[in-house]
Amino acid sequence: MSKFEVLIEQVKNVRDHPNADRLSLLDINGFTCISAKLEDGSHRYKDGDPVAYIPEGSVLPEWLLKAMDFWNEEKQIGTLNGKNGDRIKAMRLRGILSQGVVYPCCGITAEDGTHFRKWMRMADGEIHKVGVGWDVAEDLGITKYEPPIPASMGGEVFSHSYDLIYKFDIENAQKFEHVFHSDDEVNITEKLHGTFTGLIITTEKRDDFYEYFTGNGTIYAAAYSKGLGSKGLCFKATDQNLEKNIYMRSLKQILDSRTYEQLEALYNEVKAAGVIVIMGETFGTGIQDLGYSTKPKFLAFDSVRGGVVDPYKEFQLIMDALGIATVPLLYKGPYGGADLIDLRDGKSSLDGQTLKEGIVIRDDLNSDTGFIGRKMLKMVSPDYLTRKGNTTELQ
Repeated sequence: MSKFEVLIEQVKNVRDHPNADRLSLLDINGFTCISAKLEDGSHRYKDGDPVAYIPEGSVLPEWLLKAMDFWNEEKQIGTLNGKNGDRIKAMRLRGILSQGVVYPCCGITAEDGTHFRKWMRMADGEIHKVGVGWDVAEDLGITKYEPPIPASMGGEVFSHSYDLIYKFDIENAQKFEHVFHSDDEVNITEKLHGTFTGLIITTEKRDDFYEYFTGNGTIYAAAYSKGLGSKGLCFKATDQNLEKNIYMRSLKQILDSRTYEQLEALYNEVKAAGVIVIMGETFGTGIQDLGYSTKPKFLAFDSVRGGVVDPYKEFQLIMDALGIATVPLLYKGPYGGADLIDLRDGKSSLDGQTLKEGIVIRDDLNSDTGFIGRKMLKMVSPDYLTRKGNTTELQ
C-alpha cells in the first residue's frame, strides 16, 4: 500500500450524479467522491474548494464522525464500515464508485468581512490554518486501518541493520496518471491478494538467520513482512517460526524445493552480489479472504542485488535460473497499446475464478520518476474494492 496520508486538496469537476438527484460527484486527486447536496438541491462544494481528502482505509475518531454526521447516537457507534462504524471503504452509490470522503474547510471571516477559506477545525477543537498539499491525518486524529494479525503471520522477531531490507511501496495510477507515456515499454503483471513477503539471502553468517547448506556453500536467510521491514525487523529462524509462520514457511519451502543446480545457481548469485532480496506475494487459502483455491504459495515480483533493483528482464532471467515462479505477466509492450481496464478487471489468470485484485505497471528499465521513486504504479479493480466479504487487507 502507498503512503497513508490525509491531504488538503482542491475539489475539481463538481457535477450531478447521473442516477441520483440529491447527490454530487467530485474529483479529488484522481479519485471520485460522492457528496450529498444541500437542502435546496445545490452542490455542497464548488470547483476549487479546499477540503481534506480522507481515503479508503481510514479510521475516523468519534469527534470527526459526529462532525461529519456519521454518528448513530442510539448505538453510540459510527455509521460507516467496520464493527465500530468508523472505517472508510470504497463503495458504489447508485452505480458510481466512490473512494473516500471529504471534510471541508470551515474558513474564518475577518472583521472587515473578508472570508479566508483555508482554515479547518481539528481534533483539539480549535480552528487552524491549512494549505493545499498539507497532510492533516494526525491533526484530525485519523489513522490507517490495521486488521488483526492472524497467528500464522506473527512470530518471534529480531532487529538488525536496515541495509539488508529493501522497502517496497507502490502508488496508485489514479493519483499519477501522467507518469507513463504511450511509447514507454512496460511490463504489466497481475496484482495478487496475499501478503507481501521479503526474503533476504546472504553468504555472510548472521545471527538469527536460517542457515542452509546448498552443497556449494552455506547461505543465511531471513524473511520479513512489509510492516516488520519498515521497522528494520525480520522473523527469527526458530523452530516455531519455521513450522507456523507463513513468511518463514515460504522461505523454507523455496529452499527445500530447489534442485541441486538451482541451489548452486542461488549460492553463486548471492556470493557475487553479497546480498539478494527476493520480494513477492504469499497467497492462498487462509491468507486473505480470496484464496485462489490453492494452498499457500509464494510468487516473486522483484529482486534486489547489492542494493539495486533488477530491471524486469534481468529479474525474470534470475528467477528462471533459480526455478522460482513469478507473478503472472499479463502484457509486455508499449504502454499506449495496453487495454488497462480489461487487464485490471475480471478473473485472476491463476485460476480463472477468483476476482482479480488489479495490475502493476512498470517500465523495462526501472526508471526513476524523481518524485515517487520507480516508474511503477498499481491499478485496483473496482469490483475487488467493493467485494462482499472484504474483511482482510493485510500487508
